[in-house]
Amino acid sequence: MTPAAIIEQVKADGVRLALSAGGKIKASGDQGAVTRWLPIIREHKPGIVAVLQSAEEITIEPAAANARPIFWERGTGEIVGPAVPEFLAKVGMGETASYWVICQFLGQAVWVRSDRLRSRKAFEQQPEIRVVELLPAGFGKTAATGQGTTR
Repeated sequence: MTPAAIIEQVKADGVRLALSAGGKIKASGDQGAVTRWLPIIREHKPGIVAVLQSAEEITIEPAAANARPIFWERGTGEIVGPAVPEFLAKVGMGETASYWVICQFLGQAVWVRSDRLRSRKAFEQQPEIRVVELLPAGFGKTAATGQGTTR
């Protein structure tokens, strides 16, 4: 059985495997299942550690219903937007994790890394606004004032 197959079967049996900062395997979950799997985990430890180190955990959750439009910088240096965040994602674990905003832009799903986010002001101060997507009428209005946040 390969280390990846062991990890999948362990998960199916209700056991979660994770690496500690020191590179040790931590098993949690149903104690009976953990006890059954420990001898196999120990036997295949180097391979399991390698698979766990290379695996990227992805967590995706819905963005807030009233999320503000975002703008971001492309690799070319141009700032584009606005787009409404639909989901927030965390890729990886610990200090190496990266955070993303997932939105629709020009009819396509776009993943925007958090360090690429820019302000509306930066977008408007570009020498030339290159790409703009129109938002639905009334998007961004506050209930208290009825004033829009877009212009």
